[in-house]
Amino acid sequence: MSAFRYRLELPLRLARVRMTQARRELGQLLRRRAEIEAEIAATQRRILDLGNEILARSRDGISGAELTRLTLERDQTVNRLPGLDETLQQQLSAEQEVQERLQAATKELKVLEKQRREKKVLYLRDRGRREQAGVDDVVLVRRAGEMAWKRRVEE
Repeated sequence: MSAFRYRLELPLRLARVRMTQARRELGQLLRRRAEIEAEIAATQRRILDLGNEILARSRDGISGAELTRLTLERDQTVNRLPGLDETLQQQLSAEQEVQERLQAATKELKVLEKQRREKKVLYLRDRGRREQAGVDDVVLVRRAGEMAWKRRVEE
């Protein structure tokens, strides 16, 4: 008797590959988001540090050129925040898309694996029935032979 073959084995493998790829992609996106969030936090810290430096130097006396330089640097740093926020939003959107693909691939994989298990159970049950039928046939032939032998001996 042939071994169990699931006719949807190829789609099952493809679902596994899609799920693995989505997981890998999501991991990369999460790492990138962490980098963006760290950059935003560093930028915010730099803005605070520049503000504190401007205040501290103003108390001690600061030249106009130095004040202009620090203020310009702080303003440029502040102007970077909206771009970083937009990049973060794009990243979150990409993550959401990949998470949806991962959920769909996981659902598909679960359905195919469940169907495969059910088909294998049916296959094993049917194979068991056929094997039992073969054994029953052998037993019937043997008993029929024994009965025929007894009749000849009795005659």
